[in-house]
Amino acid sequence: MSNCVFYKYTNSDNNTTHSKNQQYTSKIIKNSFLIDNEVNTVNIILNKVHNYNLYFYVPIDIINLHISNNNSIVKPDTNWLFKFETKHLIYLKTYLKSLSSSRKYIYKLIEFYKYLLETINILQNFQIVHGNISFETIIIHNDIPLLVDFRHSLTDKSIYIKDILADNCSNYHRPLELILLTYLQDNKLTTLSKYNIFSIIDDLYINKLPLLQLFGQNIVDEYIEEAKKYFEKYSNKSYNEMVNIFWLNYFKTWDTYCLSLTYLYILTSLHKHIKINNKFVILFLKLLVETIHPNPNKRHSLQNIISKFDYIIYNCDKHTFKELLKII
Repeated sequence: MSNCVFYKYTNSDNNTTHSKNQQYTSKIIKNSFLIDNEVNTVNIILNKVHNYNLYFYVPIDIINLHISNNNSIVKPDTNWLFKFETKHLIYLKTYLKSLSSSRKYIYKLIEFYKYLLETINILQNFQIVHGNISFETIIIHNDIPLLVDFRHSLTDKSIYIKDILADNCSNYHRPLELILLTYLQDNKLTTLSKYNIFSIIDDLYINKLPLLQLFGQNIVDEYIEEAKKYFEKYSNKSYNEMVNIFWLNYFKTWDTYCLSLTYLYILTSLHKHIKINNKFVILFLKLLVETIHPNPNKRHSLQNIISKFDYIIYNCDKHTFKELLKII
């Protein structure tokens, strides 16, 4: 059971009702701006997304609780009751490790990537950014990947956007522009200097993203140079200016960035076993690296990623995949 997962909350008091025979699972969650934000996003999903349960594992009902003492309300709006369908859920990384067949591993790796791109497309249709796609927020149910945990989600109507962008959630798993905003808020600065920006960039690409080193020092140097060239113009801009620019222009690249970074960790963790001259691996890694480009203007759009990934799949012959199967 340690490989199974029920929806985790850092602010939970672990008050959960759950058994294998129950159709539903109830969980009491202590309120915070993150939980309040999740409630707002989940309500959009429940009310607007057709067949949402095929893409997301979210509570099917949310009740605001008023904690009372001797029949008098003492702390209104301090807790939520989340009601979920009870499901057997496994983290993505655990699921992949459990596959005994190399054929199924490759098939699922490809299938899940395409499926999760479709999931992101659904979110984008409603102007929603999940905000934290990672190994911890992709779970598998009946061989289908679902996104969970919308605490760090963003919409065009988010009232907590400053707090969410400043919250240090998997910070170095996020696009560079969000890392800059987090640094600005964490250090209680009104603006970032050129020195601040360049220091953050150096730290990110030299110390915090070691997987890029696997692609050679040239790619690391190129991304550092590209990042400094683009983000230098944001020195001495206010937090609000930066938020407005980044949200209006780049929010559609944020979830694909996080998903691609997650897949880079999967593929590079296999680098000792995968031949770098395998055509599928080379082209897929190239697409993933391009999707996490530091300059948001140079990242692929979602539709471009989908078309490029389809091209990779359909232009690799049987020999390429047979070779891959032998080494997984």
